[in-house]
Parts: sequence; C-alpha cells; structure tokens
Amino acid sequence: MGRSNGYRPTKANRAEVKYLRELLGKTKGDQWQRAGSIMREITRLLGHRCGPSRGSIQPRVCRLCGYYGHTSQWCPTRGEREARETTVALKAEAKWCAEHSVDRHVDPVRVVWLAWTRDRHKAACDAGWGCSQQAESAADYTWCDCEGCVGWRDFLYSWERSNPEPPRTSERGA
Repeated sequence: MGRSNGYRPTKANRAEVKYLRELLGKTKGDQWQRAGSIMREITRLLGHRCGPSRGSIQPRVCRLCGYYGHTSQWCPTRGEREARETTVALKAEAKWCAEHSVDRHVDPVRVVWLAWTRDRHKAACDAGWGCSQQAESAADYTWCDCEGCVGWRDFLYSWERSNPEPPRTSERGA
C-alpha cells in the first residue's frame, strides 16, 4: 500500500505552508480561534476541505509545552527537559557514589547487598564455624551434616534475623 500524501505541501506552496506552520507553532493553547484560522488557511492551500471522516480539521495542542503545531512526541521542549532531567539524575548519582566511595557504573543497591553478604560470611568465620570435612573445591561443595555445617547454618539463621537481607536489585530492575 502506498503512503498517503496527507497534508503535505506541493512544491508550489511549500514556502507559504512552512511559514503558516511556524506561525501555528508560536500560537499558545488558549488562542484556539487563531490556531483554527491558521489551520484552515493551511488546509485551503493544500486542497483539503475536511478530514478523512468529513469533519473539520483542527490543530492539536502539545500537552507538554502548550503550543499548537506539534504533538508531545515531536515537542522541541521535550528534548531539552529530558536532557535537564538526565543531567540532574547523573549529578545526583555521581554525588552519591563519591560520598560512598562506589564505582559510578555499579548499581549502588547491589553494592549494599554484596557488602551484607561479605559481613555475614565474615561473622560466621569469626564465630569459628565451617565444614569439618573440607570439600575439595567450591564447585562440588554442598551442605553436609557435619557439626561445622550445622553450626554454620544455625549461626547464619540467627545472624540474618538481627541483620535482615537488603534488596538485591534497585527499582530499575538492574
């Protein structure tokens, strides 16, 4: 199926339609009568009297900036606002990372969780618990029923009640 020409100008009226669209883009949302008359002039130049449903053609107001002539998808202030918000967020993240001595490209929530796991392991080791059968490698290590493993599990259970596990991921899902 071919692409519809829609409300595209021809070579003969391109400059005038461009001027009218720029004028429409400078029209505020509360100036709906002016915007309507500009849109009628654009559609007259393009040879359209009505829309596809035979209704009058009316311009839309951008819900982000409140001006006619574009939608929020193509809003020029949207890009500026998103850039500002990104800059503010990156500065806040850099400040937090500097205060907590964390690599900026690492998820801070995950760093907190990893610190909790290190503290838990260190506390169990300091308490003197560990496997008395000493598994040969970490890959084939499983919990056994020796006195050291049972003590280790009991110690971790009591330690985790007083030190609850922090979340493993942030709201971002990272």
